[in-house]
Amino acid sequence: MDGIACTTVAAASPAPLPFRIPAGQRIPPLALALDDQSPGRARRHTVTRALQLGATPDQAHDAALIACELVTNAIEASLTPTGPSRRVPVKLWVSDAGACVLIEVHDYAAGIPALADVADGAEDGRGLRLVDALSEEWGWCPLSEGCKRVHALVPKATQA
Repeated sequence: MDGIACTTVAAASPAPLPFRIPAGQRIPPLALALDDQSPGRARRHTVTRALQLGATPDQAHDAALIACELVTNAIEASLTPTGPSRRVPVKLWVSDAGACVLIEVHDYAAGIPALADVADGAEDGRGLRLVDALSEEWGWCPLSEGCKRVHALVPKATQA
């Protein structure tokens, strides 16, 4: 993906993503404000796009949950005191990656996405565990000017 080294989390071992989205096939992103309405917008957009890309309704729902979690994480991280002083929107892409739906979220928040150990009664911290459970693989990589990309692949099951 764009020739940039990414950290990928998968059931097997970390490896670079095995595909590249051709520039001509990449649709414009959905720009999302840093507010509480954006996760819902991301969810609705992702369901629509995933269905257009051939996902089943269940797969589109999984993709939407993942997009909502990634967008929520990006917004929350962007609004922390260590986040950027400028209010740059989070960007969401939902693309066709062959047998999978690719979800990408770009943000300017500091920090590295990582699975966290969460106490039983905690209200936060389970988002990436959900992403990890529902995706074939996920990962992140730094981009230019302090931006990072967090991505996840949701398999499109073959229909009998």
